[in-house]
Amino acid sequence: MIIERVDARTVRVPLARPVQTSDLVIDAREFVIVELHADGLVGTGFGFTRDGLVAETICRNLSPLLVGADARLTERHWERMWRATRYLGRRGLLMRAISAVDIALWDLKAQAAGLPLWTLLGGYRERVPAYVAGGYYGPATDPHDVEHEFRGYREAGYQGAKINVGGLPLAEDVVRVAAARSGLGSEPGLAVDFNGALTSARAGMTWAIALEPYGIDFLEEPFLMDDLPALRSFRARSPIDVAMGEDESGRWAFAELMRSEALDVVRHDATLVGGISEWVKVAGLALAHRLTLFPHWFPEIHIHLAAAFPGCRGVELIAPESGIMNLDVLIANPCTLVDGHVAAPTLPGLGIVWNRDALEAHTL
Repeated sequence: MIIERVDARTVRVPLARPVQTSDLVIDAREFVIVELHADGLVGTGFGFTRDGLVAETICRNLSPLLVGADARLTERHWERMWRATRYLGRRGLLMRAISAVDIALWDLKAQAAGLPLWTLLGGYRERVPAYVAGGYYGPATDPHDVEHEFRGYREAGYQGAKINVGGLPLAEDVVRVAAARSGLGSEPGLAVDFNGALTSARAGMTWAIALEPYGIDFLEEPFLMDDLPALRSFRARSPIDVAMGEDESGRWAFAELMRSEALDVVRHDATLVGGISEWVKVAGLALAHRLTLFPHWFPEIHIHLAAAFPGCRGVELIAPESGIMNLDVLIANPCTLVDGHVAAPTLPGLGIVWNRDALEAHTL
């Protein structure tokens, strides 16, 4: 199955309204979409650009390594891309490009085999528990709005939800967390996401102690990934589990996090960690360290990984009412919630049906 052509484009979709996290105001989502053509099949990979030149990097630096090669040799392609670009960087934009291409290669491989990707990867379960990310500033700053939003998540059947914190003083955010717990009730899980807003282990402990009464599943990204000493010190004393990994790339960085005992929940993202190939390797490390897997966002990709691996808590959906994600504009069959779960796809490959008109309309 020889790769005949590599196409990559940048697609920008405005949000219905600006949404604020602890440190950013987001008014649009920009994606890279890469398509690999081979033997009449098209494998597609995608992810955020974060306003970087990801599509251009794919076309200039990665496409020449792929055209004319056998698409099924995913490990060979990953190693070639990794080594050929070693002087360009090991994180960020370059890894977003490699990740998108690797996802497209696996989509092609599974399509050629006539299997959904999760089955090709080994297959473990046919449906996966669904959690939801919400509680962002703007639509959910006022505690009354937070309670209403999270009550809706409970009524919809989500098995857990996550709220964004760190953008307000501790006392104000604790009131928002209390409102989220009130809306959810006592049973669904509740997590909080700092987006790296904290700067010291001491500050982290103040927050952890204040949040502990609300039955928090985990604290996500209290610090930036680069602050390993603070993260390690905090995790050793925190009464609440620590989740990290959505912004990290490569098995080597995760191996260091695990050796340092700096996390409890591994939130690696296939669109940044290095694609399907690298996600699987990090998952193996995590399971060997008896850590919990919980992939970050992009359920259209991560449903396959969560369905293929034991030890994975579930997939994270982004409810439309949160206003922070709009990939569903581009996809005709987005992941849907049924009885608190997302069903593993039955179509070959990733099983995504793209809305071609929307892709064309939003391509830059």
